[in-house]
Amino acid sequence: MIEFELKFQIPPGRRDAVRSFVAGRGRPLLRPVDLQALYFDTPQRLLARAGIALRLRHEGAGWVQTLKGAATDGIGREEYNLTLQHLGDSRNPPDVDPRRHRDVPLGKRLVELLAADVDPDTDTDTGLRCSYRSDVRRLLRQLKTRFGTVELAFDEGHLVSEGSKLAICELEIELISGHPMAVIDAARRWAPRFGLWLDTRSKAERGDLLARGERIAVAQSQVARTTLHEQHSPRAALQASIVAVRNAILANASQIASGLFDAEHVHQLRVMLRRLRVHLRLFADDPAAAASGRPLAAPAAELFRGLGAGRDRSVLAGPVSTNIVAALRQAGDDGEFQLPNADDADARMVELVRSLASQQLLLGLVEATLPAFVDVPSASEGRVSLAGAAPADAKLIKQSHLSSLLAKRLGHWQRSIARDAGKFDELDEAARHRLRKHVKRLRYAIEATNGLFDKRRSKAVTKPLKSAQLLLGDLNDLSTAIQVFGGVAGADHRAWFARGWLIAQQQTQVDRVARPMKRLALAMRKKRLR
Repeated sequence: MIEFELKFQIPPGRRDAVRSFVAGRGRPLLRPVDLQALYFDTPQRLLARAGIALRLRHEGAGWVQTLKGAATDGIGREEYNLTLQHLGDSRNPPDVDPRRHRDVPLGKRLVELLAADVDPDTDTDTGLRCSYRSDVRRLLRQLKTRFGTVELAFDEGHLVSEGSKLAICELEIELISGHPMAVIDAARRWAPRFGLWLDTRSKAERGDLLARGERIAVAQSQVARTTLHEQHSPRAALQASIVAVRNAILANASQIASGLFDAEHVHQLRVMLRRLRVHLRLFADDPAAAASGRPLAAPAAELFRGLGAGRDRSVLAGPVSTNIVAALRQAGDDGEFQLPNADDADARMVELVRSLASQQLLLGLVEATLPAFVDVPSASEGRVSLAGAAPADAKLIKQSHLSSLLAKRLGHWQRSIARDAGKFDELDEAARHRLRKHVKRLRYAIEATNGLFDKRRSKAVTKPLKSAQLLLGDLNDLSTAIQVFGGVAGADHRAWFARGWLIAQQQTQVDRVARPMKRLALAMRKKRLR
């Protein structure tokens, strides 16, 4: 079966309130259920790397074996539960057996995955073993919404692996019957009330990190490859483009909101938000597409801008800082170098992502991609396609004009880049920054139109864009660092040195970039997508 649920983390100060809400104040109180679960994997983490979870959970007087994996829609989960006859207590579990699920596609995939990993010529142990376990006390209550019935599950407990322990306190909202909008509707009502924040990391993902001794998941940078066709409406094409960046946005936002993240999570979240905003603008000439994307535009821009402070800090903490220290040492100063404005940036990032506006944006992304005509054949393949067969009527294909609609806007963006790149040596800093944004905009837009335009022509346009983006990115990093060091009044001589050194490097980079920009302008004038 396919389950659709959203999970939310609960601020410590609101846990009693959420517990009371789920338990039912003023109604007969619900009795909590104690759940002990064992999660299995191979020593090589075959299941975790494949996005599969296999567990045994003690429920009531017996055990249930459960298999979970990503659903084809990219947001739901396949879940298969088998009640076992073994009636032992939680300290006496039965053997786990993947073959119990071999009659369902996900189970067949698991069995084949394990069988393919067996090497008879080596002594490598590939057997399943318990990697971690969970001990949870759960409260359950069903609620009716205008779209259907949902179940609230309030979980408190721990994940445990070889002595390491991770606390759990979360609220899951799962669809029982009706439309998936029932979950969104409940989340929009209750998440703001209790200050909850959306977390797409499953217990299995967090448990796998715990078992590996890791605290932070790797930042998500994968964009699912969209495949568009002329017969699809602009609204459907926009929806597929949103799906392509949705999961990466949700994953990186979840990690930042947890309070445990690094600069790459902030960077990748900004990249995905920029791609989202490009997609919204790309389809803005179609009224239906524009209307469906409009609720996302303003909150995406607000979050993107707010994350800029974190990005600026990462610029300073990266190669720019290293180069400044090297220049100081070359000048004979080996003293300690203190970066400005590096105080509470992490706390501000957490607060921003947990904010009501950001959380509404994340729920909006889920809602915008719920309709069934968007389909992701395989989350592991990282591809997105639009469901439904192509219409046989040639008139319907001709009437769509999707490529014509997008080519018009892309052509306008090409001409804008050609105009500014051609006079790069005349541009001020603000205009150079604008050119960089336009280069990224066009590149991301072309990548979102896969399937509509000739691949060779698309590559001929995107190749110079990629090169220009790198050069302009280095220049922008220097400009960002100069702005940070702009308020150095009263600072020590190292800060003054850093500012002067950065200004000199900026001018050198401007001179270095001028010639490649001329070539970019020529390419934008000569290369056409159709």
